[in-house]
Amino acid sequence: MLVKQRSIISGNVTEIMDFTNPIPIQENIIYNPYGRKGTISSKETQEEKEEKQKNNRLKTLKRNTTAFWRLYNCNANKHKDKDKFLTLTFRTLPDSIKECDRQLSNFFKRLMRYISRKIEYQGIRELQLENDRQGNHYHIIIYNMPYVKHSELLKLWCVGNPFMDSSDGKLSGVNIKAIDDGMNDITSYLTSYLLKEIIENDFLEGHKIIIQSKNLLKPVKINYHAKKYEPQIDEIKKALSFIDNKITYYRLK
Repeated sequence: MLVKQRSIISGNVTEIMDFTNPIPIQENIIYNPYGRKGTISSKETQEEKEEKQKNNRLKTLKRNTTAFWRLYNCNANKHKDKDKFLTLTFRTLPDSIKECDRQLSNFFKRLMRYISRKIEYQGIRELQLENDRQGNHYHIIIYNMPYVKHSELLKLWCVGNPFMDSSDGKLSGVNIKAIDDGMNDITSYLTSYLLKEIIENDFLEGHKIIIQSKNLLKPVKINYHAKKYEPQIDEIKKALSFIDNKITYYRLK
């Protein structure tokens, strides 16, 4: 099937893409029998392989960043409570990202019990370094959380968290603010700086960059087809033209 135009509706933002050369959508996907990374050419050097992997990772990160902001546009300002921007850090780094995620999950469970409701959220991981050890901390947008005192949030994050030692009586690791006027004030940080940080460090390889709850509204994608595309053997080479396809992009709000 050929697609001439695509619309993606994310809340009150509509993106329209016009393709100079209609792009094909495969109905029968042939999976790579050699696995996700494919095969390595005998003529490919180790440096070329690493550069290719880095470029592929950069493309994936850019797609994830676009998906993040589309998801935000779908869910922003839909509750009477103001959206919140929450940052959680560790005093002592866990041994693995899996353990970081477990502590985050425990925090959400304690928070939902405290406010007596399920929460809707999306977030991004960021590298956290400490004494030659590396882990991550979290930047999270919460959509339906009522006002909670900062002192209570500190207790919910620290109490029962073995990586937030509070034996000295000091609770830390939580920063929160209401999002009053969209995300313009932190957009550059979460997109450019964070993207660069992750590219230069491979600590997140094999882990999802974006974390999110399952109860969020998702963007709506609409494809406008040009015609039914049934390629013939002598037409397959024409697919190479899609590599340099020119796209006219519109963003309506």
